[in-house]
Amino acid sequence: MEDVRIVFATFSSGFVPKVLSFSTFDPCMCVIDEASQVVANQTFPEDLKMKKMVVVGDPNQLPPLPPHAEAKEKCLNASILDQIMRKRDRFSCVTLGEQYRCHRDIIRWSNSCFYQNKLVNRTRDANTIRCALKPSPQRKFDKLYDPFVFIDTSLQKDVEKRTGTFEQIQYNTIGFAEEKNYTYINIAEADIAIEHYKNLRKMRIDPASIAILTPYTGQIDLLQTKIEELKDFKDCHLTKIGTVDSAQGQGYDVVIFSMVRSNPQS
Repeated sequence: MEDVRIVFATFSSGFVPKVLSFSTFDPCMCVIDEASQVVANQTFPEDLKMKKMVVVGDPNQLPPLPPHAEAKEKCLNASILDQIMRKRDRFSCVTLGEQYRCHRDIIRWSNSCFYQNKLVNRTRDANTIRCALKPSPQRKFDKLYDPFVFIDTSLQKDVEKRTGTFEQIQYNTIGFAEEKNYTYINIAEADIAIEHYKNLRKMRIDPASIAILTPYTGQIDLLQTKIEELKDFKDCHLTKIGTVDSAQGQGYDVVIFSMVRSNPQS
């Protein structure tokens, strides 16, 4: 431990104060990554007295999850990055304006809604999932494998089938009384997601490179059940099924996102 020069740790790790207790460890800098996930009232280690601190994050990404509903009501889920951005004139701020993670068609919406179209795309337009499909899809289904695809279930004109695309409330039988005791599922969306997943697997896409994400725990359980029922495909357990929060910071070749909420009013 006396020879340590660089320490990697989670923000609340008890390991940090332990290392800082060594007189030989005198770091000149502390880098806080994913700062938008660190709550502003997070306790800093007492000995964390660096000469320089670099805070890295994106204020437009997911905020930290409050530990309970009361914390959210009292706005205790603000991050240290939020606090810095409110007083950014006091700090030296640098904006990274290039992105290398996804195709320009995928980033276009976020770029216009959150970044004032200032993000510069550095990925190759020709590098899409279609390049990895073996065999290639039939021409009539070709657009389903574009970099960004939106399937609008409200276009279903048959009244009975359209009703089948609506969300359903699913009540939890286990939980504390003060907690929200229901979630949402959408069976039609789950079926569409699984059908697309099956087609990707048939075209030799690695299950570990696919993620199926959704905002609701009820939909996660439904998707997980449907995945487990697929007997014709191996290693389905390698496919990520979860919330956006659970996939934060990870990368996948294909992401299927089930929004769940759909009703006559929306």
